[in-house]
Amino acid sequence: MNTISKIHKLFSERLGIPRVLTNPEEFLGENFEAVLNFWLILEELSKDQLRVVSERHEAFYDENPSEWVESIDLAFDASNEVVGEDYAYHAVWTALNVTNSSAAGWATRELIAMNKILEDHQKPLTFFPMFLEVL
Repeated sequence: MNTISKIHKLFSERLGIPRVLTNPEEFLGENFEAVLNFWLILEELSKDQLRVVSERHEAFYDENPSEWVESIDLAFDASNEVVGEDYAYHAVWTALNVTNSSAAGWATRELIAMNKILEDHQKPLTFFPMFLEVL
């Protein structure tokens, strides 16, 4: 990977571990490339695109609060299983602080645990597709 996103760099700084930049799979799991590509895309989204995602995220909660909570719990638990709570937490908060969108944090968790969510739990991703819809 030649391009390192601002989020990836901040993630490394937040953890204080330089090898995050050269060995991201150790900190983001086997789906690290999907996470890193998502972070690159996040940085290119306009404020209007991020606003639309935030509105969809809020609307999803308003329309389906129990499904929203279930999706968050699954993303949280599965990403913690994949990379450990500390790495998942820092990855999420770094993405969140850069974008000011909680959907970005939950989408990051979903991507970290994508295989576990899709295959082990046989559930669709909830938050990541909200970003695909604005591209």
